[in-house]
Amino acid sequence: MSRIQRFVKRYSGHLIHLTLEEHLAWLVRSLPGPLGVFARWGFYRMLFAKLESLAIFYPGVYLTHCYGIRVGCGLSVNTGALIDGRGGISIGNDVLIGPYVVINSSEHAHKQLDVPMTSVDHIMAPVRIGDDVWIGAHTVIGRRDPRRAALRNRRRRSRHDHRGPPYGGLPAARRMLKQLLAHPLTRGLDLDDPRTTALRLSIIQSKPFLRQLYVEWYREICDAMPEGDAPVLELGSGAGFLDELLPDLITSDVFRIPDISLVLDGRALPFRAASLRGIAMTEVLHHIPNAELFLAEATRCVRPGGVIAMIEPWVTTWSRFVWGHLHHEPFLPDRESWTLPPSGPLSGANGALPWIVFERDRELFCERFPEWEIRSIRVNLPLRYLLSGGVSMRSLMPGWSFSTWRSLEHWLDRWMDTVGTFAKIVLVRRG
Repeated sequence: MSRIQRFVKRYSGHLIHLTLEEHLAWLVRSLPGPLGVFARWGFYRMLFAKLESLAIFYPGVYLTHCYGIRVGCGLSVNTGALIDGRGGISIGNDVLIGPYVVINSSEHAHKQLDVPMTSVDHIMAPVRIGDDVWIGAHTVIGRRDPRRAALRNRRRRSRHDHRGPPYGGLPAARRMLKQLLAHPLTRGLDLDDPRTTALRLSIIQSKPFLRQLYVEWYREICDAMPEGDAPVLELGSGAGFLDELLPDLITSDVFRIPDISLVLDGRALPFRAASLRGIAMTEVLHHIPNAELFLAEATRCVRPGGVIAMIEPWVTTWSRFVWGHLHHEPFLPDRESWTLPPSGPLSGANGALPWIVFERDRELFCERFPEWEIRSIRVNLPLRYLLSGGVSMRSLMPGWSFSTWRSLEHWLDRWMDTVGTFAKIVLVRRG
């Protein structure tokens, strides 16, 4: 039997996968930047046996026999890595694979001494990599690899000792990255300290990229507000400047900080019935300990035809990775309740709460609050907030590049339900 015949016989059920790998993978393998990340993820998502969420494959990663590869959440594979899924590879959650790592799940049958090496069979040897593993550069993993035991032992140690083992685990890497990128003005400050909120306004003003993003958010909120003489209330005004764009805005926060009109709790608003034409919030709802109590108060205070306009984190494939691994706030899409565990006013959070209320539990929301119509939910910002560094990290991009990144995000519009990280949500009070 010829080599071609043996190949066809062994891989007859996977010829389409192998053809795509051989003839199309080169188109995306070396693409630079975020576009390359998304292109490679989309391509391998079609070929992998399982790929649960967005995985980051750096340029130059070589993957073959993808039909045998199963991956959990939070995978990152660095440049030059070679992964052969021929014999089956299972990779758990939160795995970092360093540059030029080799993972083989098969080897040649060396003991077939009477057969030329070019014709020997492959011996399949499945590889299983568990959760929370960091595989260092140039590591070789596979059948008869004497370092497999060392990797197992170092993994076990890394879970209990983060003083610098060879495989330190994703939590250690995240902590180191956050320390490097943390903004110097807020480094080490308590999130629930009012000084932290006050400083964040200075941070926004000092970061041109982030300030332009807030201006864009605020204009969208202003556009959503109805005409009229009744006031608009902003919750969580502390670090923002919406009052510069929306005259006669009532600013508020949960503690006393400079230039705030009111100190209040969103669960007990100090306003008469139907006295507001709108409520504005920027990254606030997911900090309110009981969303149902807030919505009941908003129902009482907002007049018919008034709105609640908010910018909030959202749940998508990409945002599960971003908010789940790169952000300090809890992100719990599977939480059943609309409430938060007892905590401080800002440290208490569930970044997935807006999605839970208005998307996952939409029918329940409409049943409990028939006075409100969900006018629109627009998912956006796959990249710009991350690149801005937000209010706690250093900016990764100069201000002059803002319009370029906005144009790139417009190109990604059709995939926002997969790659977005925020949503603009507008609710209208029925008459």
